[in-house]
Amino acid sequence: MAAEMSTGAPAMVLVEGAPASVALILREVRARFDKRIVGRSTYTFTDIAGMRAAVAQAAAAPEPVLFTATATAQTADGTPASTFEVTWSFKRRG
Repeated sequence: MAAEMSTGAPAMVLVEGAPASVALILREVRARFDKRIVGRSTYTFTDIAGMRAAVAQAAAAPEPVLFTATATAQTADGTPASTFEVTWSFKRRG
């Protein structure tokens, strides 16, 4: 799913660069569909800073940290079509 990938790819990069080994688990996906998409679409996630903070918090503590990333889907002409909330769990290993 494109919404999962638009939030998961940055999560994987941030986990890889974390100061400690951090596990990444998809917890939940919620969606709101406002317009039908026909043809090409673009999925955008912009809160990299918030996700980076969640990964850093998880790397520093034994408790898992949940982060809900919002991805927005747009039609080829830039019209917003749907919104996805993808919740990731970050947890330090070991």
